[in-house]
Amino acid sequence: QSLEDRKNGVVAEKREEVTENKSEQERKLTRGSIEGIIVEWSQREDKPYVQESLTLLDVAEDTKLSPRLLSEFLNKYYNINFCTWINTLRVEEVKRLLIERPNLSLSEISFMVGFSDPASLSKIFKKIANESPSTYKKRISA
Repeated sequence: QSLEDRKNGVVAEKREEVTENKSEQERKLTRGSIEGIIVEWSQREDKPYVQESLTLLDVAEDTKLSPRLLSEFLNKYYNINFCTWINTLRVEEVKRLLIERPNLSLSEISFMVGFSDPASLSKIFKKIANESPSTYKKRISA
């Protein structure tokens, strides 16, 4: 065997080791344990999902899950992508604020929950909740 062939063999073996380790780590994480991790993250008191410009990588690092595993889990079991998941959490927070703090403006709420502006909040709220924030507020206070 030439030196080049031996080097390529070592590289291939190392690549297989990494793949095996990754698969083993992922096998240890069951659907329930991954779901437990993300539910716990989403219910933390500090509400990490309200951070503006939150990325998949941020959440993956925070939860100690690989970005790929987190994304695949959300797609496979929740049938949503990362952005929709985060926006759904934010919309739930908006609903809570509309009920508990009705004097807050939509502008104030949008910045509190991680949206860049009230128009973005309204657009996403309507897409997820099937009604505008103002319609929701009127309906719940009626």
